[in-house]
Amino acid sequence: MRIENVSEALSERLGIEATVGLVETLGVARREWEDDVIGRAIERFEQRLTNQVADLKIAVGSVQATLREEMAAQKVELLGLVTRQGAELRQAIVDQGAEFRVALAGQDAQLRQAIGSQGFELREAIAHQGAELRAALAAQGADLRSEMAAGRTDLLRWLFVFWTGQLIALAALLRALG
Repeated sequence: MRIENVSEALSERLGIEATVGLVETLGVARREWEDDVIGRAIERFEQRLTNQVADLKIAVGSVQATLREEMAAQKVELLGLVTRQGAELRQAIVDQGAEFRVALAGQDAQLRQAIGSQGFELREAIAHQGAELRAALAAQGADLRSEMAAGRTDLLRWLFVFWTGQLIALAALLRALG
């Protein structure tokens, strides 16, 4: 409160010093009152906030517990389903394996009979082609030997040329270094 706001009658009756003291006292009282009101408002807000946080924690805990229960129930349900399907799958594999073995045994017998009947014909054909192959190899061996003899002289000639060139290059290198 300002001194100008004090009525003239009160100011004249109290005097200047008392009026100033009154204004200061009222200002101090006003500030204390404002501090008290703000402090109480803050306390109420903190109390409400604490209560809301506590309620929220309880709600979150309840939701977590519910979720855990649901997840446990779903886990049990899924494990049961997996177990049932695994058993069904194993039985199907066993059944299919038995059918496959029976079919394989039948085809094995047929295959053995076919191999036995064609085995004699194949042996004769192999013997005949073996004789032809030996004759062809002998002819090619003779041709190869004559070509190798002709190629050997060319090879020796080229080796001589190569090594002579190498020796000349080595001698030139040694002469340049020495």
